[in-house]
Amino acid sequence: MDVRRVVTGHDASGKSVFVSDETVEPVMPALMPAAEFHLLWGGDKTPHFPDDGSMPDWRTYFPPIGGFRFGTFTIPPAMAAADQEFLTAEEALADMEGKLPGLVQYTDPSDPGMHTTNTIDFEVVLDGTVVLELR
Repeated sequence: MDVRRVVTGHDASGKSVFVSDETVEPVMPALMPAAEFHLLWGGDKTPHFPDDGSMPDWRTYFPPIGGFRFGTFTIPPAMAAADQEFLTAEEALADMEGKLPGLVQYTDPSDPGMHTTNTIDFEVVLDGTVVLELR
């Protein structure tokens, strides 16, 4: 999926202008073959208007309290074993940590996909059906 990030700001006279328009490449961890994560915007502090279009500072997949993240992820309906890249457990976890820092530390290893954080998640389904399980 092609994803663009378009950011607006203000010029010197206070007029609204486009300050950034770029394609966001997907992050594709080996543990989730064919899944695509687009990390669009985020910050580790309360959001503010970015007049120059620069991305706020952030370091991990999930934000700290007071921070925020905006992104998309695509989960394919099914994955064939032939689509998977076979790695050792250590290699797979290192790949995930390198591509989506901090994500693994919040996940439940006995129940893939389940996670607990101190922040609010918003989910939007654009196509298909997703089953949401809460505990």
